[in-house]
Amino acid sequence: MVEPITPTFFQRIFGSFFWRITFIFLIIIMIIAYAYIEFNADTSEMYFQERNQRLNATLAQNIVDQVMTQSNDSLQWAAMNQVMEQVMKINPGTEMYVLDENGEVVLPKKVKSTKTHPFKVEVTPLKKFINDKGAHCIKALDPKEPDDPKVFSAANFVDSAGKKGYIYVVLGGEQYKTATEALQSSHQQRMALRSLLFAFIAAIVIGMLAVWLLTRSLRDVIQTVDRFAKGDMNARICLNSTSELTPLANTFNQMADRLVSNIEELKSTEKLRRELIANVSHDLRTPLAVIHGYVETLIMKEEKISVKDRKKYITIILKNTDKLRKLVSGLFEFSKFEADQIKAQKEPFFIQELVHDISQQYQLQAEKKKISFKTNLPKNLPLVNADIALIERVFQNILDNAIKFTPNKGKVTVKIQKKKNEIEVQIKDSGIGIAKEDLATVFNRYHSQNRNQKNKEGTGLGLAIVKRILDLHESTYKLQSKIDKGTTFTFSLPVYEASASYL
Repeated sequence: MVEPITPTFFQRIFGSFFWRITFIFLIIIMIIAYAYIEFNADTSEMYFQERNQRLNATLAQNIVDQVMTQSNDSLQWAAMNQVMEQVMKINPGTEMYVLDENGEVVLPKKVKSTKTHPFKVEVTPLKKFINDKGAHCIKALDPKEPDDPKVFSAANFVDSAGKKGYIYVVLGGEQYKTATEALQSSHQQRMALRSLLFAFIAAIVIGMLAVWLLTRSLRDVIQTVDRFAKGDMNARICLNSTSELTPLANTFNQMADRLVSNIEELKSTEKLRRELIANVSHDLRTPLAVIHGYVETLIMKEEKISVKDRKKYITIILKNTDKLRKLVSGLFEFSKFEADQIKAQKEPFFIQELVHDISQQYQLQAEKKKISFKTNLPKNLPLVNADIALIERVFQNILDNAIKFTPNKGKVTVKIQKKKNEIEVQIKDSGIGIAKEDLATVFNRYHSQNRNQKNKEGTGLGLAIVKRILDLHESTYKLQSKIDKGTTFTFSLPVYEASASYL
């Protein structure tokens, strides 16, 4: 017997279904939390940029209007420089540029760019912004950081000399970017801590709830299996048809039913085995006692016993030794059937010829008891496909019983006829019959067929062997009997296919 393994503390924790589910949920929720933090950071940044652009959408146009007001409705570059300085001082987060109509930077004169060539701003986003009046979030290049597009405000103008251009205000300059990154980093840290805390709590709660829901049916299964293991043979798993564990429950219930059935069969077999041992012991003891008694008598009265008595005693001894031989032979033969050591070696043969040969053997026995032994063997019967030696054993066992239990001047009849693709054999006697309550068990193993306790011989293995042989041939058979009216045994054998197709 395998000793149960006692898990360690860590094995109980990390091997627990609850904690496995919880850890899985924790990992999933942490991944979701991380994705949420990243998504929220990007969304927040986009929101603030769009909000900043919408709030300052008219800033560039306001600058143009302010310059033209100061210059008596004509844009002057001196006034433009003054306004640019004021705007940059008031709002350090913005960077203001004056572009010509091609997007070249006119003011300020020197721009520290990452590129060495004069910087040129693409005017397409500016035109789109002016046409949409800032209704949509649009980004354009920053002269100082051309690789980092930013939101902006733009307006076109015409100077006093008639030259066209654009006022271009970058709303996220270096100072704005630095402050934003610091705030965003702090915000992301707070968000990460809150998300991790939420993920941990959610994993515990969802894990417990999920385990409770998932193991609700599993707990019923475990409890039922535990009850069954402790000896409650009636314990069965009851689950609704929608449960994922229903196939497991059905399999367990079938296994339990089969085990209970096997246990009952083993109990019945054990009971019958004990009965067999008792019967065999009795049947062996009787002839052995007779043999021993007569041999002892022959030895003790060797000089006094007459030749006639000596012959009589030896005949009795021989009869009992023959009885012992048949008993041992029957037990040995039945044990081979029980161990599945005998296989049917099927071959085609004419059953009427077999019946004719067997009837010659039993004719003499029938004549001694003045029993009428008749056979009805039609001509032109097709071949049957069976093991001729085993079928001969079937006839022998059935005819032995028929002649044994048929009284003097009785009748035994063997009839053969063709029915569809089978040959039906019927053996009928006018003997003492079998009680109705014994018909259901007469083919059972170890059944003692006593025929009302008359002429009790053997161990009742004859019909048990017949059943085994006919089962090997997948043959149908039936037994009909009435007390003092006789017994009829019927079985069928398949017609050999070649002869069946020919017929």
